[in-house]
Amino acid sequence: MFGPNAPMRLKAVMLPGQLTPVQLVDRHHVACRPVRDLLVDYLTERAAELDYTSLDALASNVVGLFWRDLEKHHPGIESLRLDPEVAAAGKDRVRMIRDKDGRPLRPRMNIHSVFAYVRAWAPCPVRAADCGHSKTRLRSRAEMGQRTRTLLPVLPVLVDTVERLHQQAQRRVTAARDVPPGGAFTMDDETFLRRAGTTDRVYMNAVATGKRRDLSSEEEDAFWTKAIVEVLKSTRVRTEKCWS
Repeated sequence: MFGPNAPMRLKAVMLPGQLTPVQLVDRHHVACRPVRDLLVDYLTERAAELDYTSLDALASNVVGLFWRDLEKHHPGIESLRLDPEVAAAGKDRVRMIRDKDGRPLRPRMNIHSVFAYVRAWAPCPVRAADCGHSKTRLRSRAEMGQRTRTLLPVLPVLVDTVERLHQQAQRRVTAARDVPPGGAFTMDDETFLRRAGTTDRVYMNAVATGKRRDLSSEEEDAFWTKAIVEVLKSTRVRTEKCWS
């Protein structure tokens, strides 16, 4: 039903492989032919020195975020020499991530990288200050500090909660190991029926809901949750530092 030229496997459609510079540009449907040809020439030249992931990012930022946005808001535009008001409005739009209808959702965190791509390509009003990381770093540090001030007062509650949940999980799995297969026991207002099995894992069915539960995994999860919280509390390491 797909015809003789269709690929033999769906994978060939889902993973078409690397696109050429022409395809990287044309997927954004640039209206101005001279600018489109210029973009193709630029990507073809840069392809010799960039890996494909970097080339794809370059095309997405320069063609998709920068030029196509200008064409959508200024139909008929055909010059890289932008009027100041056009350039300012374009930069303001790019600074925000938007939905399919153009409504702003949230600030674009990598805006300095987007501006750096555009600045390296064409004469444009993107200044060196627009490409700097200093404002982004300051904003990120301010957000981390505010999260710390907000969450620090509830840290004792978190520590007490994970300790209590770990103790409950330990009591459940310890009591369950003494129950023969098919037997029942009640703890914390819950009645459990032990499932038959030959492994060391403790599997139970909650009588009220019939839900199957792995009490061994619940105890392990509760232990590691407590351990992580204790490490972060004792070392005062924030999540941002763990991943930096």
